[in-house]
Amino acid sequence: MPVAGKDASTLPKTAIAFDIRRYLTGGWYLPSALIVQQEPDGKLAYIVQYATPDTIGSYGYQLTPLLSQLFGIIESLTEKALMEKFSPPKGKPKPVEELLQIKEVKEVMERFVHRQMDAFLKKMMEKRFPLTFMAEKKTLLEDVRVQYPAVDITPHLIFRRVKDSIKYRLNFSTGEERWLVRWKKVIPLTNKPGWLLVEHTLYPLPDLNGYLVKPFMQNDEITVPNHLLRSYFQKFILKTVEKTEIEAEGFDLTTTRKLESCELQLSRHLFNEQTYVRLRFQYSGTSFTEDDSRQMRTALHFADESDIRILQVKRNQEGEQAYCDKLCELGFEKTENACWQLPVKASADASGEREVKISAEQSQFQAMDWLSENFEKLYAAGFTVADLQLEERKVRILPLSYERQIVQGHDWFDLHIVLKAGEFEIPFSRLVPYIREDNRFFPLPDGTFFLIPAEWMAKFHGLAHLGKLEGEHIRLSKSQRPLLESLAPEAGAAPVETSPAPAFTLPALLKASLRPYQEEGARWLVQHYREGLGACLADDMGLGKTLQTLTALLVAKEQLTAEQQPSGLSPQATLFEDPELAPLRALVLLPSSLVFNWEREIRKFAPGITICRHTGPQRTKDARILSRYDIVLTTYQTARQDLSLLRDIHWEYAVLDESQYIKNPQSAIFKAAGEIRARHRISLSGTPIENSLSDLWAQMQFLNPGMLGSYAYFKKHFIQPIEKRQDEQKKAELRGLVGPYLLRRTKEAVAPDLPPLTEQIFFVEMAPGQAKLYEREKSAVRNKLMNLGDPSLPQHRVAVLAALTRLRQIANHPALVITAEEAEMSVAPSEDGDGAPQSGKFADVLEYWENIRRSGHKALIFSSFEKYLQLFRSHFEAEGHPYAWLTGEVAPVQRQREVDRFNGEAEVQAFFMTTKAGGTGLNLTAADYVFLLDPWWNPFVESQAIARAHRIGQTEKVVAVKFIARDTIEEKILKMQERKSALADEFLSSPEKMVFTREGLESLLV
Repeated sequence: MPVAGKDASTLPKTAIAFDIRRYLTGGWYLPSALIVQQEPDGKLAYIVQYATPDTIGSYGYQLTPLLSQLFGIIESLTEKALMEKFSPPKGKPKPVEELLQIKEVKEVMERFVHRQMDAFLKKMMEKRFPLTFMAEKKTLLEDVRVQYPAVDITPHLIFRRVKDSIKYRLNFSTGEERWLVRWKKVIPLTNKPGWLLVEHTLYPLPDLNGYLVKPFMQNDEITVPNHLLRSYFQKFILKTVEKTEIEAEGFDLTTTRKLESCELQLSRHLFNEQTYVRLRFQYSGTSFTEDDSRQMRTALHFADESDIRILQVKRNQEGEQAYCDKLCELGFEKTENACWQLPVKASADASGEREVKISAEQSQFQAMDWLSENFEKLYAAGFTVADLQLEERKVRILPLSYERQIVQGHDWFDLHIVLKAGEFEIPFSRLVPYIREDNRFFPLPDGTFFLIPAEWMAKFHGLAHLGKLEGEHIRLSKSQRPLLESLAPEAGAAPVETSPAPAFTLPALLKASLRPYQEEGARWLVQHYREGLGACLADDMGLGKTLQTLTALLVAKEQLTAEQQPSGLSPQATLFEDPELAPLRALVLLPSSLVFNWEREIRKFAPGITICRHTGPQRTKDARILSRYDIVLTTYQTARQDLSLLRDIHWEYAVLDESQYIKNPQSAIFKAAGEIRARHRISLSGTPIENSLSDLWAQMQFLNPGMLGSYAYFKKHFIQPIEKRQDEQKKAELRGLVGPYLLRRTKEAVAPDLPPLTEQIFFVEMAPGQAKLYEREKSAVRNKLMNLGDPSLPQHRVAVLAALTRLRQIANHPALVITAEEAEMSVAPSEDGDGAPQSGKFADVLEYWENIRRSGHKALIFSSFEKYLQLFRSHFEAEGHPYAWLTGEVAPVQRQREVDRFNGEAEVQAFFMTTKAGGTGLNLTAADYVFLLDPWWNPFVESQAIARAHRIGQTEKVVAVKFIARDTIEEKILKMQERKSALADEFLSSPEKMVFTREGLESLLV
């Protein structure tokens, strides 16, 4: 054993040994571990103390994986562990002696004990560990040391017919010696698998139960009367004689070479612990393993109740080879030691390029799944599959199938599935608890189990977790209909009814011409309206989501008018409205910056409907007044403040624009949006997944509540597997669930007539003083952040963001972080000696701007930092250049004036705006250049900014320029953006999620 932490010469000579002792309560033999004295010649002396994971270290021993495994077996067989494992789940654990009074528990417990002992003794035999039997404190351990055999032990069953009975004996041979059980001290340590201790030598009995020797410990021969032959032999003998060499006297002899079948037995490889198949060829009354050296065996055969005949079975080599050939045809591969590798697909990593090593249990499950899936094919080829004993479970490999029936209601589906496992039929509802608990072992009525296939666990996972149990049925809401599509319909089963595509005509109230893709989008929204399902329109920025939504609202308005829908409010509402002109009552929640844009587009494209702008301190508090309008526009913050008012109205429609505002499921805005009562719901966003798949859950929870289950379930089942492990199966499952409710089109796909967009990276060098300041600050930031502990913890997030933001500001301009006093004290990086801070980027941006200004172009100039924009504004004012200005402080009315000035006045060539204030809801097609002064973690924020100019209505080529300071955090951010984002590619528009890990910070601060 390796010694750790101590000089071996200073330690007493000891060894770790193991002992087997009889446990009186159950009559079992159980193991323990000892620290023992060891003589210089290696002989064992006396016990020092019991060995445990906690005590071996003081003697210089390390807890190796092998020792840990052995200590685990020993611990599992302690009285306390047995009490806890086999007592009822509720209440105080019962003593072992009380548990043994329950027949079913006793049988299961005994099987468990013997299997654990089998695993323990196999390790003893394999590693030749020092082993003793019934060691005592004062016993010289060498006197009770167990020896390992030099030769195998071979059992012999001898049957002799007499007039009215059959007598049989059990002999053993070890090497050249053949002996009766009574002649030696034989102790059966386990029953099944069998282990014997013979004169202190340990022997395994792979083909015999250990307790079979007990009757022969006192008697050489057992007599069985003729009238008890069949019952006795079937109960005690037959399974044994199939695997054991027998001898017979006084019987009729029949010779046969008939090969009846080939049994496939799952077997775990001794060294790599992977699962393989071994072959056992079944003949009448006996069998041979593929690697059995014997070519003939003698077997017993019952002719009638009392007539036993002897069969001399000779192996059929040609027939056995035919079975091997069939296995090859089925894709099996022969390996060493008579093992066959199943044609199971290897697991790959997220990239699909590298094979992933799987555990022994996973290998076993894969093999069982394959055998179940191919059961009929194997059966047709003449193979049978042996049951598998897994701890206390006997697992059957059965042919599996299912039938399903679907009953469709107005807004729900009732699903009835009957599963077939061999001869058993099981309602799916009984499997639901096992799938929810990720427990693949399902108990059958005969006391055995079958392994729920991995395919079923995946196929039925959504049904089990998202559906509602109704007796033996599963009820799904109509928004969960995609779950049904994973169930292939059985032959002759009626398909799920589908609604015909509705006839769609543009509403008369619409005063606009729609592009083909916009009409298709409106049709899609209207179909969801008619089916009572929420929908997310996730078109690229600038493709007219507002107009498409307005078209769908007008269709709903016309339908309500035709049907003369009664008021959704109380009867008092009729005092304020004409019942012949029932208002639509659509509530639109949106950022404050978009209120004016929506109002203008409604008045332009639908002048015949009524609008209420529910914003500002003068807004009404009367629900009856709001209920008179077709469309009510309000902001997210106002909706949160006025929730009690808005919740009282039964809205026909609730629409969320820039719906990423509800992305945080814990936010008050998300909760407020969910509490608004509306028959129909739409969300609009060019970036429905900004940071994580949790954004997508929030969207769908608003649109179709409960469709994706609880957030805790969604996080465990989708977010973690997809974002951490790139689980392809989970991606496909999620796409299938949300696909029907999410429509996404890109500019390139639907608006080929848009002028081209050119994106450029303009690298700038920092000024010398600026670079020195940046390096000094980077070192300070690195030291600070690396001492934080785990930077991903919420309590550290503010500090991390503040430190990284400071670096971003210096990369823009030192003036963003240096005070006027510091500049006067010459703390600032100055190149001209006057103390004024210098910025390489600031100078390069101005030079680039001058070139395009003189050519008559217009530019949108974005930055995350208002203070940085103010430096440019000061320069423009000093030079006498007009400009437009938009930050979060600009009031909505002034905001629109700035937009109109820039779009309408030729001399206003520059529009300065913060990324947050100007990134959404603006139509600025007068610009043909977009300056991005500093990169943002989320590339889709930048895409939204660019879309202010590159959108429908733009006639000029658009150039977007990113200004990046070399050798700064900006370059690192750019690389983050350039990495392929799996979420962006596969779930519409998500960037990579920014997670601050120690490794991630180190890469940013190199």
